[in-house]
Amino acid sequence: MSYRADHFSRSVQECVYVLDDDQLLVRLIAHILENEGYQVLSYTCPLEFLKLRSTAPICCLLVDLEMPGMRGLQVQKEIKDRGWTMPLIFMSAHGSIGEATEAMKLGAVDFLEKPMVDQRLVSVVEDALESCRQRNRMVGELNEARDWLDNMTEREKEVMKLLLAGYINKQVAATLGITERTVKAHRASIMEKSGVDSLALLVPLAMKSGLTTESRVVMS
Repeated sequence: MSYRADHFSRSVQECVYVLDDDQLLVRLIAHILENEGYQVLSYTCPLEFLKLRSTAPICCLLVDLEMPGMRGLQVQKEIKDRGWTMPLIFMSAHGSIGEATEAMKLGAVDFLEKPMVDQRLVSVVEDALESCRQRNRMVGELNEARDWLDNMTEREKEVMKLLLAGYINKQVAATLGITERTVKAHRASIMEKSGVDSLALLVPLAMKSGLTTESRVVMS
C-alpha cells in the first residue's frame, strides 16, 4: 500500500521515499516531511516499492531494517543491483549493531532509531537530499566538460594541453611541427568554443574532462 501527498512546495524533481511495514509510522513520517515541504511517496511493502521503474533525480529512501518478507538490507542490495544511486537512511527500533554496520558499508548514509525525533528526521533527510544534489551537480559538470572536450579537434586538444602546461606559442609550434600562426588559430578556436578569454579559465574544464590532471597550470 502506498500513500501520496496532494500538494508540494518543492520541485517535483525531488522526492523522499518511505518504506516501512508499519502503516501508522509511514503516515506519521509522511506528515512530518510534507509539513516541511518535501514530496513524499510512502510504501508499506518492499515489492511494491521495487515496482518503480525509475526514481526522482534527487531523492532518498527511508527504509525499515526489519520488515517481513524482505529485510532492509535485501532492499538495499536490490537497489544497488539496479544501479540506483539514492542515499539510504535505515530505521529500526531494535536493529543489531552488526546489521547497521553492514548497511553503512553498503552505502547507507545514516541510521535512525525508533521512535525518532522530528528535528532529527528532517535534518537527516535534508542532508541525504543535499548529498544527492551535490552528486547530480558533479555529474552534470563532468558531462558538460566531456561534451566540451568532444567538441575539440584532436589538434586543438594537443595545442591546449601544451598551452596549459606553460608552453608559449613558439614552443607549441616547434613541438607539434606546425607554424606559430597555426597555433594562434587553434588557440583562438579553443577560446571561441569554450566561451572564455583566458587560459586560466580553461583549467577547470580541462581537469574535469580529464585532459589534464594538473591542479596548478603554468601560465604563459
